[in-house]
Amino acid sequence: MNMPNKKVFLVNAGVLVFLLCNFITAATDMSLVGKLIAKEEDTRKYSFYDFLRLDDAAKQEITAAIIEKIKSKDRTTSLSAIEALGRLGPVTKDVVPLLISLTKDIDWKVRVYAVTSLGKAGEDSETVTVPLTEALKDKNIEVKTVAEKALKRVKAKVKGSSSAAAALLDRANDSDDDLRSEAAEAFGFLKQADAEVITALVKLSADKTVSVRCSAVGSLVKLLPLPENGIKAVCKAMNDENSAVRALAMSAITKIGPDLSFAVQALTDAMKSNDSLTRGSAAEALGKIGAVSKNVVPALNSALSDKDNYTRICAITALGAIGPEAKDAAPALVWLLKDSKKDIRAAAALALGNIGPVTKNVVPFLIGALKDKNPGVQAAAVNALEKMKTKEADDALKKHREIKW
Repeated sequence: MNMPNKKVFLVNAGVLVFLLCNFITAATDMSLVGKLIAKEEDTRKYSFYDFLRLDDAAKQEITAAIIEKIKSKDRTTSLSAIEALGRLGPVTKDVVPLLISLTKDIDWKVRVYAVTSLGKAGEDSETVTVPLTEALKDKNIEVKTVAEKALKRVKAKVKGSSSAAAALLDRANDSDDDLRSEAAEAFGFLKQADAEVITALVKLSADKTVSVRCSAVGSLVKLLPLPENGIKAVCKAMNDENSAVRALAMSAITKIGPDLSFAVQALTDAMKSNDSLTRGSAAEALGKIGAVSKNVVPALNSALSDKDNYTRICAITALGAIGPEAKDAAPALVWLLKDSKKDIRAAAALALGNIGPVTKNVVPFLIGALKDKNPGVQAAAVNALEKMKTKEADDALKKHREIKW
């Protein structure tokens, strides 16, 4: 290659690299913009978490790109961009003024989206409430409906005050599922909860809508210590018809207090559920509570032969968490050291280590597990044998390490 051509080549290569870098950066940004205005709700929600991780400058750039999307000739894209601004509004500037201007758009659909987003992005101030109040007079019935909903949203912004609680209590009785769900979730952020708030959450925990029930159970646990009616509501939720609500309640019950004997029967009953998520969640909760009842270990022991792998793992781990009091389950756990699944074998070894040398013939089986083909199972067996603190276990570990080295 002669010198002039080489120079041209290097210049062109530099330009190419520069353009490629800019293209990659733009593609990354536009990828996030695309996700923020995607049709799928989950995509929009999780991409918003990515948006929050950006620095302020990047947030402004993404917001500016979405604002540009509002000008799109494609109506779906334009409306999706307006909807996205409702999420971004509280963390970026200039969004609220734009949404206010769009509440006067000639297109009624644009007004609907703008009013809805303004309710999500705006604070309870005259700047926001005035245009929303004006929207109540709109000729279009849909605009009026979303304006009423938006006003309820901005007036119930949670700041830990009694006025916020009052607004949320009003919203908790709304006919709109989303507003009840939002109210149930927001209650959990109040610094103090009086009897009226707990009563509202108890009612919402039995709501007809799954999302409302989930939010209510989650908030009850945030407002500890709970009075008796709150505790009963969480216990009742453990038998909810929806598996997600049941799992949330079972996970929550272990945070309520030190004495959880009242919940044991409900959890042991849940071990018989047809739903694997429920059985696994119940097993996990029982492990955290401990052997406060003679029924706990037998229920977990029975779950060791469950057809669902997740439930078996949860039961094994729970027995290990209970420790020496779970000694009656040791023979079944020893049997699992020969299971076809490596994660079951490893979990069984760890559980036996936590239970300790309380039953005969445990150590020889753990020594046998040192020869397992899977390194993870071998490591679990080593961990268990170290806890046994017997001469037989120590000799086996010494020999194992010599072979390894």
